[in-house]
Amino acid sequence: MASPNVLFDPVHNSCIDLDVEKCPLLSEFRSILDYMNRIPVKKAMTDQRPLYRSHISRFWENATYDEASKVISSVVEVNGKLETILVTEALVREVMNFPDEANYPTRFPERMVKGCMLRLGYRNTLNTGNYLKSKFQKSFKFLIHCILITLSHTKGSYDQMRDYQMNMLTALVLNKKYNFSHIVFHYMVENITSNIKTWKYSRFVQMLIDHAYPGIDRHIKDDLLVQAHMSNNTLKNLVKYHPHHPEPDLVIENFGLLRDANYADPDLENHQNWRNQEEMKEALYAVELKILQNFKATKNEWYVKESGRRRRFATHVAEGEGSSSKPKKKQKKKAQTMLVDESDEDVPKVNVENVQGMTAAENIEIETDLFTTDAYFVNNSNIQKEQEKMLDEVEGDDVDKDTTSSSSSSEDEVIDEVECERRMREEAEKEKLIRKRKRQEQEDAPYVPSPEHVSGSQSTPKGRKKAAGRKKATPNFKISKRPQKIVRKKQPEIERQKLPTPPREPTPQPEPTPPHSPIHLSPPRHPTPPQQLSPPRLPTPPRQPSPTSQTTPSPQQPLLTS
Repeated sequence: MASPNVLFDPVHNSCIDLDVEKCPLLSEFRSILDYMNRIPVKKAMTDQRPLYRSHISRFWENATYDEASKVISSVVEVNGKLETILVTEALVREVMNFPDEANYPTRFPERMVKGCMLRLGYRNTLNTGNYLKSKFQKSFKFLIHCILITLSHTKGSYDQMRDYQMNMLTALVLNKKYNFSHIVFHYMVENITSNIKTWKYSRFVQMLIDHAYPGIDRHIKDDLLVQAHMSNNTLKNLVKYHPHHPEPDLVIENFGLLRDANYADPDLENHQNWRNQEEMKEALYAVELKILQNFKATKNEWYVKESGRRRRFATHVAEGEGSSSKPKKKQKKKAQTMLVDESDEDVPKVNVENVQGMTAAENIEIETDLFTTDAYFVNNSNIQKEQEKMLDEVEGDDVDKDTTSSSSSSEDEVIDEVECERRMREEAEKEKLIRKRKRQEQEDAPYVPSPEHVSGSQSTPKGRKKAAGRKKATPNFKISKRPQKIVRKKQPEIERQKLPTPPREPTPQPEPTPPHSPIHLSPPRHPTPPQQLSPPRLPTPPRQPSPTSQTTPSPQQPLLTS
């Protein structure tokens, strides 16, 4: 298979040979040979002449197209001089002897064309753009092959028909008027206006040059182009069928123009019917109509664009409702941003500096019951009361009233439930007060830096930035939504770090080196002069020669040194 961008394809625009003596295998297609000898486009299919490389290449290299005048202009060399050659659609019609006129159609309704293909015996996928020639019986397969190699604009794909090629086949079978000249001229113009120019329709171009300049030089050495015209070797492949595409079992007799030279077009004006009234009485017509029930248009280029389908009708709206001639478009719903007021209750804060070294900070759980309001408990109690009433109504018939007092017991249960809720609220308030008191004690206590903070204060500015970034980290809280359960997680490690314990026995230590940067202190309640603190659990060493023992002061009093 040749590529469409190949400069010259020997099979493209080649000729057919209908001489049985030269091609004995033509006898395999004897049922259609009579028609092939009187086919309306016989000259375009059978005119065989020598092609010259210099003529074809010069024509396409210098070809231009004028859209206003619909003329292709190029040059040829005649007796050493460059001469202009003008090509029009009318000239193509005259030279190729196409039986058409300028007002003949080039597009047919797709449904009518597919109906004609079904009448020719096609029984494969209906709603596809291209039809394989191997899906037809031998005689029709030969006719399709002749159209593909002589009139097609493509290089390659000689096994399948395109849309306009199916139109050509329909016109040749049903004796319809069709503008073959326009198709050839159209694709010549397309070759000029495209980015890649190839030697398209090389045999037709040579025919046009010979018609315009009969005395052109034809004795150029090594200048001939050899085409692969139909021969006995090519017919060998055409007779065979591929295992994946076997020969159809359905046998169709010749009809239309294939059988009768005087056959008239069954629908000359509307082009909707592929059979006349007499032919519609045949049994195969009903089969064709049944298959066409699944027909769907493929929107190919060379089919009639059927109007009236897929029209949109605007819904009628009264004039007072702001109606317009255009249908309204569906508007997307705008997303509304809702703001929710949060409770003003104090949320316990956590000292990040003390928790920073711990890895279990993310496991802290805070139950939602600590942050619920009184309204929640009231509503919850009301719900429980309703449930108790429903249970009493359901179980009323099954309870022995003589042995049990349901009314008094239900009241006691309600009272116990309210009392339990009141106690839970009190516990929650106590928990809040305890947390608040601890937070105040932590603020009042003197700040005792850890060795990490001491080393961080002596580090470079870059290191201090990293430490500041770590201080800004907030612990992750995992909030549970289980109602009426107060869970208080014990935090022994955190509380131990919050309040340092004094050492049991003070021991003298060597005089520590003064830090390079001042130690940051948390603001105490009473103003005190700046002081230097020793690491936790170690007493401050004296500066006098005789060692004296000092006890660590209480956490609420600042440590004074001389």
